[in-house]
Amino acid sequence: LSGGQRQRAWIAMTLAQDTDLVLLDEPTTFLDLAHQVEVLDLVSRLNRERGRTVTMVLHDLNLA
Repeated sequence: LSGGQRQRAWIAMTLAQDTDLVLLDEPTTFLDLAHQVEVLDLVSRLNRERGRTVTMVLHDLNLA
């Protein structure tokens, strides 16, 4: 698997746990721009539509 595929697999495993709190450290690392936007949109929807608390660390100011 590429770095981006591995990162997406880790995110999927995290979300499959279906917890009320999601902690993500650099979830967009190794992803191309389209997948970065997709992941951030997914995280936003989880918070907005399902009421999950999401805490994530981002060092890319363009994504923060």
